[in-house]
Amino acid sequence: MVSTTSPLAFAERRSPGKVGKRVVAYTNAFKLTWDVGKVKIHHYDAISPLFDPKSGGSGESAFTIGSRKGMEIITRLQTESRPDLFHPRVAFDGKKNIWSTHRLNFVNGGDSEEFHLPLNRMDPDNPRPNPRMVSVRVVFVAIVDPRVLEPLVAGAVKRIEPDGEIATTINMLNVFVRVSPISSWPHNARAFFANNVCTSIDGLQLWRGYFQSVRPTLGGMIINVDISAAAIIPPKRSLLPLCAEYLKLREPRALHRLRDEQFFELRTFLKGLRVYIDLPTHKGRSRKIEDVVRNAGRITFERGITTITIAEHFRQAHQKTIPLDGLGIRVGKGEIFPLEVCVTAEAQLYKKKLSPERVSQMISFSPGKPEARLRAIRDGWDLLDYENSDYVRNAGIRISKEPMKVTGRILPPPSIQFKTLQQAKEPGVWDMMGKQFKYPAKISSWTVVSFAAERATSSALQQFVSDLTKVMRERGMMVSDPHDIAIGHEARVEESIGRAGAAAKAVFVLVILQENAALTYQRVKRFGDITQGVPTHNIFKKWVSHKFNRYDTRKMNQYQNNLALKINGKLGGINSGPTNEAMTQLAAKPTIVLGADVSHPAPGEGLRPSTTSLVSSCDARALQYVASVRIQRSRLEIIQDLREMVGRALTVFQTKTTVLPRRMFFYRDGVSEGELHRVINYEINAIGEAISKVYGAARSTWPALTFIVVGKRHHIRFFPQPQDAHTFSGNCQAGFVVDSDIVHPVHYDFYLQSHAGIKGTSRPSHYIVLRDDNGLNADALQELSYGLCHAYARATRSVSIPAPVYYADLVCRRAKFHYDPAWNFEDNVSVHSDDGPSLQSFQDHFSDISRSLENSMYFL
Repeated sequence: MVSTTSPLAFAERRSPGKVGKRVVAYTNAFKLTWDVGKVKIHHYDAISPLFDPKSGGSGESAFTIGSRKGMEIITRLQTESRPDLFHPRVAFDGKKNIWSTHRLNFVNGGDSEEFHLPLNRMDPDNPRPNPRMVSVRVVFVAIVDPRVLEPLVAGAVKRIEPDGEIATTINMLNVFVRVSPISSWPHNARAFFANNVCTSIDGLQLWRGYFQSVRPTLGGMIINVDISAAAIIPPKRSLLPLCAEYLKLREPRALHRLRDEQFFELRTFLKGLRVYIDLPTHKGRSRKIEDVVRNAGRITFERGITTITIAEHFRQAHQKTIPLDGLGIRVGKGEIFPLEVCVTAEAQLYKKKLSPERVSQMISFSPGKPEARLRAIRDGWDLLDYENSDYVRNAGIRISKEPMKVTGRILPPPSIQFKTLQQAKEPGVWDMMGKQFKYPAKISSWTVVSFAAERATSSALQQFVSDLTKVMRERGMMVSDPHDIAIGHEARVEESIGRAGAAAKAVFVLVILQENAALTYQRVKRFGDITQGVPTHNIFKKWVSHKFNRYDTRKMNQYQNNLALKINGKLGGINSGPTNEAMTQLAAKPTIVLGADVSHPAPGEGLRPSTTSLVSSCDARALQYVASVRIQRSRLEIIQDLREMVGRALTVFQTKTTVLPRRMFFYRDGVSEGELHRVINYEINAIGEAISKVYGAARSTWPALTFIVVGKRHHIRFFPQPQDAHTFSGNCQAGFVVDSDIVHPVHYDFYLQSHAGIKGTSRPSHYIVLRDDNGLNADALQELSYGLCHAYARATRSVSIPAPVYYADLVCRRAKFHYDPAWNFEDNVSVHSDDGPSLQSFQDHFSDISRSLENSMYFL
């Protein structure tokens, strides 16, 4: 039964499961021990810096600085201003917390002291008169007692308060282990990046990254170490050739003749980058690029009583020739400098969204098979600096060099029910050869529209359509011959599809597109999903012509079978379903399974809203789903409209099955551990409110709720021993589950690697059970989750997360099709402005799915 008012407690851990073959694997976790009682750690607060009134600043008014600047200020305070006081050096978290292994001897023996130092690092060869100063007050808070972690790792703590002693102590350990390497290398919140392994791509560099996170487990503290990668702006690079390389131009002079889309791409690339101005009068501190301007040499400014161009000023003042039509950067309060005199500062993380091509290069840069990943972690151990770090040693921290061993189990794979029952070829893999769909759909009339500049009489195109029709019939679908193969015009996408569909009275339209036709793809999906309410499916020309019109029926067959999976699901059919004890029990009592996700705008997409989605089952075996999608305030983690979305899900379930569910399994994607408290208090209560509205006040009739967070954004990996590894990928076998050794001491959690990895090191999903009114034991819950990973309609492989979570992700990704194409929000929300349309404006231009498709799996 779901409470709708009071704060909710986390579900209690069940005993570990027993089903499956027991195997031992390594994990990228290393034991951390701490000399409890031998070292006293003193906790201080560094109060937010203030402008020093003595420097002509804005009096005592506080101002905000970022982590990077805060780290720099505290480092200078220790090494330049007061090395006598801060010895040995203290550890700072970049926000406000300082930890010291000795008590700081403040003036007059007090508990605080205020320090004054320049806001920016001074150039000793060119000191600035009257620099802007800041005041930093360091205040003693408490002595940290490491024994607070003992009841935690013993499993005696029921809740970790976000700002409590336990959370603060874990944060302190994280700072101690990270502070040494991040002092030397570019970093983000959890990883640092080093050029011991690097490569170049289009002006950028890819650097090997090392993630580290101290975590509590049931039995002790560990540090999770993993490999990552980042795009880096290389240090001390002249901006002119760097920009040319980034845009893949033959020579820097081509920067004078950029198309608008190239200029916008470069503007996105450069905004926020820190550079040095390579002029004698501007040596010293770096400057942040605020904007990029064209024709920089022609821009005029007032110099004394005369007006002069930037090009003329540089010729006279610096003896430099600046092209009139060259590019420039704007820094500070409006100063403009040509690219020719700009040099990148220290190595900087490139945080903007990478192109698909560069993402592919980054993936290739990462270690491949599991054994290579574990070896890369070992090879980078010296960079982690645990043994030499004064911070680690002085705090009495010891970290084992050996990765931990964990005991897991390989769950038995479910059988796959097509029209007949099939056993998987291997865990997580099956095929459709000679099989018919469990419930084939009927396509009474359909048509094909080609935007691929290919004749309708093309033999390759006609052969493809004929073979696809044959494959769908082999899978048991009742499919008529297509009404026509029409030629569409990209300038009139909607008209082309509408006319062809109307002529055929089509219930389905297959669309052929040119390569890289993203805009046409979007217009097709919006017309079919939103305007017309007819299922569509897009394929690219390369699949029809099989590269240069050498059509090969045999090679196309697998692709056409995959197409049939998606088409059958969109048209209301069921391809197959997993069968095991847990899935059978799912159908024994009316049960609804839901998947939810929140998707946030990518870096550089400004104030664009976040997207939320909910998919919910509407049949007895959780194989068919309906979806709801909303937009909400940017980067809001909770699903604001969840009550209404769950209410609709319950109503549709009742309409489709004639009964209301008695059980509810809710899988929630995209929640960090820091947000679990907010989710359990807001979203579970929202579900309760939806249930109350649909079922009424009599709680005895309400469904029992199991609420599970499914996490993929973590860094735990498993490395099998050779005899247990997958033959080709080297990963653990599909179905590998771990519910001991490295599990959380408070949360009821487990790790499940449900898919058969093909390339790289497979990432297991992390399941955290926040609520479990259904009272399933560990085996039942793990087998249910594993079974649902076999229910994904678009594949003949198990996937890494339960199908409803995967579907929710698909729905979020399709949100862009819901926006009015005439309203170009790319012009309103950009990287060069913090201004943009309001949420209400976005919502006004966001359309619902067509009524004729809203209860279908249109998102496949």
